[in-house]
Order: sequence, then structure tokens, then C-alpha cells
Amino acid sequence: MAIKKTAEEQLVINYMNKLGLKAFKNNRQFWDHLKRKHAKEVVQQLEQTLKDQAEGKVSDEAVFELKNSSLSLSLDMSNISADLYKKYFDWFANRKGPAPKKILNVGCDNGIVTSFLAVLYPEAEVVGVDGRSTAIECANELSSQLALSNVSFKQIQLNELSNHFDENSFDLIVSLDSLQEVMNLKELPRYWSTGEMLEMDFTNERNATLMSLSSILKKNSSSELITCEKLAFMGAVALWTKMLTLSGFQMKWDEAEYIHFHEVGEQQKMPIFIASSQNNLELLQKVYEFESKEKVLTCFDGKVLKEAEAEIVLQQTPNKELQKGIQINFSNDSGIMRIECWQTADFIFLYQYSNIGYRELKVFDHSSINKVVDELEQLIEKWSPYGEMNTYDRVDERDQLNNA
Repeated sequence: MAIKKTAEEQLVINYMNKLGLKAFKNNRQFWDHLKRKHAKEVVQQLEQTLKDQAEGKVSDEAVFELKNSSLSLSLDMSNISADLYKKYFDWFANRKGPAPKKILNVGCDNGIVTSFLAVLYPEAEVVGVDGRSTAIECANELSSQLALSNVSFKQIQLNELSNHFDENSFDLIVSLDSLQEVMNLKELPRYWSTGEMLEMDFTNERNATLMSLSSILKKNSSSELITCEKLAFMGAVALWTKMLTLSGFQMKWDEAEYIHFHEVGEQQKMPIFIASSQNNLELLQKVYEFESKEKVLTCFDGKVLKEAEAEIVLQQTPNKELQKGIQINFSNDSGIMRIECWQTADFIFLYQYSNIGYRELKVFDHSSINKVVDELEQLIEKWSPYGEMNTYDRVDERDQLNNA
């Protein structure tokens, strides 16, 4: 028996169907669809441009300009993110609380998100802004096709928003995978731990956009900045939430969560955040709690933890002592690797981590000390050809290497 859809679910389904958005299971299905809909030379140009982008030969802007050369092509290319749109729209449609009266969508691109918000909140005034003229052209055409009277689009660079809107203009400001691009969150500074990342000084030009957003958001408890960005590592999450903090936002941590989706079959996740205001130690703990929300972090012999879980387990394990550490300064300046052996009353930890985000923690009980020694020697042999190696057996010795 078919399960009856809620009104919110049906609204999202109807909107996706009107735009022809479909989450293809793999790349072959996606490209077959494009080839059926568009001229051969257009598809070939797209394939070549995406290849050149992956190889660093052309900028992201070249891809945006090409795919937004027509609304039809722009919507069909958006099928790559169709599952993200579906999950994101479902999240929005199921939110409780008063409906906003004036909404700003920053980095609106072809208007898919902005127009959805106009459908979801028909009594609201919805504005989409983007720095690309081709994006605004597509967005205007889309809203016309949908016969929306409560939405408008403006070509504005995001760091100039406060020059175009008065203070306290919007009840809701929304970004879906746009602010991280403008603020270059993909290029993180090198760091050894998330705590160290939070100690760094981020009062630079990247804060100007967030300060601008802060000034045009209404100053009351119901007004919100909702961001959903591609943040690849826990360090990026920490950087993003600290930048929000520095820009005067306050965060509803209880509502923060990951959206899980796929892009033509490839599994992805993006965090939704609703502002932030914490000092560094409180913020570090909140980042750890958020990253741990979907996981059970336990230690036992043979356990291997990676990425965020590795750092969280090691940092939050009490009464640990550093037994030995090795730092490898790679000769091609591609970063620095550390391999450390830590001991507690119950376990021995072998921790590999770099200052560009890599983390791996292996857990052994004390009876496996020979295995730890063997694996440590193998790692030294593996990495020694790639750079200068220094050893240390105390944290202060390690810090001296870091400051040298």
C-alpha cells in the first residue's frame, strides 16, 4: 500500500517535478539524459570544460558561465545536485516556527533555491543575489516560468551586500553551497589540531562578507542565517563556525545537523548551521559534539578511527602520555606529517596526522606492544624517503619543532 505523503513532502515533490529535477544514480544516466536533451556540440563542450576544470586549466567561473548559457541547460546540469536539493527542501519544509516575511538567498545561481523559498513562503518577499549576470538571467527566466510574483533577483557581489540593502532588512538569510566558495574555505591554513585552528587569527578580508550579512539581518531572536556549505574536514567546520562567531552571529547548536545525499551515486554530506557565538574552548567542544552526533566513539584493541573521530578520541582521552613522536617535513613542501605513540592505563594509541587535515588513530591493548613497535618501524621506513625526520618524546619538544 502506498504511503500517503504529507503536505510538505508533496510540495517539494511537485516543485522538483515542475523543474524536471531528477537524482540520477550514476554518471552514465546523467550524461545520457544531457545527450538526449541538448546538441552534441554543447555536451562535448561541457565534458571538455569539466575535464579542464578538474585539471586546473580553467576556473570554476568558466563552468558556471557555460552551464548557465540557457535555463534548460542550467536545470539539466543541476540534476547533479538533485538529491541535495530534495533533502534540503524537505528539511526547510518541515521546519517549525513563524514564517519569515523577507528572505535573502545569497549566491542564488539559477534561482532554484530562491524560487523554492518563494513557493514555500508565498506571503514573503524573497530576493536572490549573485555576482554572475548569466545566473541572474536564468533565475529571472525560471521565476517567470513558475509565475512567481513574490521573488526578485539582483546582480550583486556578496561582499557588497551592505551597500545595496539597509540594516535590519531580512528575517532570513540563506546560503546553499555559496559562501564557502566566495570566502575560499577550501584553502585552509595548515594546522595540527582543531584547537590550534581555533587559536589562529581570522580577522581578515574574508570576514567582510559575513559582517555585511550580519548588518542586514534583523536584530531579533527569530531572525536567522542558515548556511549549508561543503566543509570537507572538521577543521573547516571549526573555521566556519568561528568566522560566524567573529561576525556577531549566535548559533542554535541543537538544530545543527548533517544532510546526507548523493551526487550521481557518490555519497556526500553537508552541515546545516544556524549561526554561532562561543569562545574558542566552548566552540571546540561544540564542534566535537557535532561531529560525534552520528557516531559511537569507543576504544578497543584493533579499532581504527579516521578523520574527525581520530582527533576527538585522542584529545578527549584523559591521563595519556606521549611515548615517542616523529615529524616528517616533506621535501616538496606539501605539508608535515607526525606519527605519535601515546599510552594510557588501558591502551596504546598510534596516531598519524598532518597539518593539512589527515588523521588516523589505531588502538592497541598493552599486550600488543610488539605489534605497535613493528608498525611504527614500518611507518618510519615508508615515510623517511620523502623528507627530513625529527624525533621527540615530549610535547614541548614537539612544539619547539613546530616553532622552528
